[in-house]
Amino acid sequence: EKDKAQVRLAAATAILHLAKKWDITPEIFRFTILIAKDSSSFVRSKFLSKTQKLLKERKLPISFACAFALAMTESIGDLRLQ
Repeated sequence: EKDKAQVRLAAATAILHLAKKWDITPEIFRFTILIAKDSSSFVRSKFLSKTQKLLKERKLPISFACAFALAMTESIGDLRLQ
């Protein structure tokens, strides 16, 4: 299970890097953003940290900010623990 989580995180991070230079399809965007609701708190945390970093550097389209709204819908408890 841990390996699968690492693969999901690696895939989402790769898409973030692609999105810095190219437009991605709405379907890929949706799948990528849904990582913010992943079952692994480690994956959610790392994905949101990377997304926040790239947004602050203005390297990602602002539409990626919706990942934080998705994360808040189910993981308020996890974020409080951090």
